[in-house]
Amino acid sequence: MEFVFGTTVKLAFLLQVVGLLDMGLSRNLIRQKRTWIIDSFSIDEEHPGPFPFCFGQIHANNENRDLTLSGPGVTEHPVDLVFIDDESQNICINGPLDYEQFKILNIKYEEKIQTLGIATTRLGVEIKVLDINDNTPVFSEEIYNVMLKESTQQGSVVATVHASDADEPGTNNSTFKFRIVDILPVPANAHFDINTDSGNITFKGCLDYEKEKKYTILVEAKDQGEKKQLSSTSTVIVNVLDQNNHHPATSRPFVHGRVNENERNIQVGRLQVTDKDTKGSAAWKAKYTLHGDQGGHFKITTNPETNEGVLTIIKPLDYEKVSMKNLSVSVENEEPPFCCEVKVRSDTQPWKVDREKCLLVAAQFAVTIEVENVNEPPIFKPEVKHVRMEESIAVGSYLEQLTAHDPDDDNAMLKYFKGEDPAGWVSVDPKTGEITTAKNLDRESPYVKNNVYTVIIYSVDNGKKPLTGTGTLIIHLTDINDNIPILEQSQLDMCLSDELVKISVRDPDQRHNSGPFTFEILGDVQRQWRLEPKYGNTSNLIKESVVYAGRHSLMLKISDKQGLHSEQNLHVTVCDCTGSTFAMCETGQSRPKLAGGGVAVPVIALLLLLCILLMMIDCEERREFIPVAGTTVGHLQKYCTEGPGEDIKPVQKNDGVNTTQLSSQVQITTQGTLPSPTAQQHYRSELDLSTC
Repeated sequence: MEFVFGTTVKLAFLLQVVGLLDMGLSRNLIRQKRTWIIDSFSIDEEHPGPFPFCFGQIHANNENRDLTLSGPGVTEHPVDLVFIDDESQNICINGPLDYEQFKILNIKYEEKIQTLGIATTRLGVEIKVLDINDNTPVFSEEIYNVMLKESTQQGSVVATVHASDADEPGTNNSTFKFRIVDILPVPANAHFDINTDSGNITFKGCLDYEKEKKYTILVEAKDQGEKKQLSSTSTVIVNVLDQNNHHPATSRPFVHGRVNENERNIQVGRLQVTDKDTKGSAAWKAKYTLHGDQGGHFKITTNPETNEGVLTIIKPLDYEKVSMKNLSVSVENEEPPFCCEVKVRSDTQPWKVDREKCLLVAAQFAVTIEVENVNEPPIFKPEVKHVRMEESIAVGSYLEQLTAHDPDDDNAMLKYFKGEDPAGWVSVDPKTGEITTAKNLDRESPYVKNNVYTVIIYSVDNGKKPLTGTGTLIIHLTDINDNIPILEQSQLDMCLSDELVKISVRDPDQRHNSGPFTFEILGDVQRQWRLEPKYGNTSNLIKESVVYAGRHSLMLKISDKQGLHSEQNLHVTVCDCTGSTFAMCETGQSRPKLAGGGVAVPVIALLLLLCILLMMIDCEERREFIPVAGTTVGHLQKYCTEGPGEDIKPVQKNDGVNTTQLSSQVQITTQGTLPSPTAQQHYRSELDLSTC
C-alpha cells in the first residue's frame, strides 16, 4: 500500500514554544528560530506495511537539539507503536492501526537543547486513521422465534430484524440492506416480504396451520462498501398458531334415546363430533346448545377428553303428559371461527382474499327421546291440608278428608292408612280418606307444638309393586278454658321471723284463659293470714304476729280471668329458726345450721323423746287418767303422734308457765318438763291412753 504524505489537512493547533535561557550558566543570550506548523499525516487502517513504516521527516532547528514524541501510540496505549527515527528524523509506526479502536492519534512533538535539556519547541502531530470496509453487519440475534396466529390478516408485521455495522457511520462501509435469501417450506397460499431498510417482515395471502405449522426464513444484511461488500445472515422461525378455521362435523346427525318417566340425573344420549383443529385448544373444544326444551328437562355438557356432548335429564318427564320429546342441538367451538381463501395473487400489491364467504355454519343434531311409562305412586292434591279446631271436641268429630289420585289410572281404587299420629287422636277411613277424632284433642299436650298437631296419611295403589303417596293434615288447635289454676307448690316453709312467702300459680291455658288470677283464703283466718295482692299472676301470703310455730293448713280459692277456679289446700310450716329453742320444721327446708354450742340441742331432744316413750309405756301398763294440775279436766282422744296438731291455739296458764292446750291431744308444757306426781295422780281418773 502506498504511503500518502500529508498536504491534505493542516494542523490547526499551535503549541507555544517556550525559550528559556539560563543566565547563570551562559553569559551570551541565545535566540532560537521557532517552527509553528507541522503537517498532519493519514494512513489506512490495517495498512499492510512493511513495518516500520514512516510518514515523513521533521527537521530540527540545529544539530544540538533532541527530538522527542509523547502521547497515544508513543507513551500511552498503544505504547511504542509510533516513534521518531533519530538519524532520519522520520515519524514511523511499528504495525497496522485499527480505525474501530483509534480514529485519530494526537502526538506531542518537542525539541530540547542538548546541553541544557530545555524544550525550545512544542508542537502537535496528528495521525488520522482512514476507515476501510473490514466489518460485516451483525444481527442482534442469530435466531428469531416468533408466534403468528393462523387468523392474522395479510399486511401484518410478522417480525422485525435488527443489525449494526462497526465501520465509520454514514459511509457505504456501514450502510447495509436486508433481503430474504430463502424460505422453507415454500408457502402455498402465502408470500413473505422484508423491508430492506427497517427489517420488518410481512406476509400476504392466507396462513393454514393444518398445511404448514412452521416457516424458516433466512435473512441477509449486506453493506454497500465500494471496494468490497460484506454480509451476514440470521434465521427467523415463524410458528403458526392454530385458530378455529374448521367447524365440528358429525357423521350421525340423528340421536335417539329412552328414559323412564320420573327419572332424573340419568344420561340419555351422547353426541359425537370431529374437528381438524388442534386437540385441546379452544378452536377444537365443542360447545353444545339445546333447542326446543320447554320446561328445562335436559342439560348437555361437553366431555373434555372426547369432545362428545353428554345429554342428561335433570327434571322428570310425565308419560301421561308427553310420551316423546323432540330436541335439536347445535355445536360450535369455544373460539370464534374465521376463514381465508386466496382469490387473486399480485407481485406488487396485496393479494385479494375472501374472509367472509366461507364463514362457518354450526353443526346440527336432531334428538328424539322416548318416555317409558312406569308405575307412579298416588299423589295427594293438595299434599298438605290445614284445619282449625277447638281442643276437646267430641270423639268421632269430622276433621278433614285427604284424597289422592293414581297418575297411571284415574279410576284406580286407592287405600288410605294412618302414617304418623303421635298421640293416637285420629282415625282415617281406608276407602274415602276421611279423618275423624278418636280421642279428645288437647292443646296442652306435649305432642302439640305451637298449637299445631301434625298427622301423616298414606295412600297405596294396587300395582304389582304397590307404591305409596304421602299426605299431611295440619291441625291448628284453638284453646278453650279447660284447665284450672294450680299452685306451683302446695307446701311452703317459713320462719317465725319471716313476714311473707310467695305463692306462684300455673295455668296451661293461653293468656286469655289464664292469668291474672284472683286469690282468696277460705275460712276464718282473720288476724292470722292474708293475701297481697289479691289479683295478679302471683301473690304473697302474709303472716300476722299471732301465728305460732307449727304446720298450718289453709284453703285457697284461685280464679282465672274467665272465672274458672279451684280450691286447694296450702300447707305452711312455720319454724322457730332461733338457735335457743330450735323448733325443727317437718319438711326440713328451713332448718337452722348447727354451730359449736348447738351440738347439745339434738342430745336434749333425744332425751325428751326417750322420756315420752317411757311415759307411754307407763301409760300402757297403768291405763290410768292423769289430771292436769291447775286446769280444767277434759277427755283425751286417741292420737298417736309426738308433735302438735293442726288446730293448735296458744293459751296462757294462771301460774305464768306457757303451755299448749290441745282440743283433742295430750297437753305438754313448752318447757319440756313432765307433770308433777300430784298432777299425775289427778290424770289417772280422767285420761285413758289404752288405745295409743
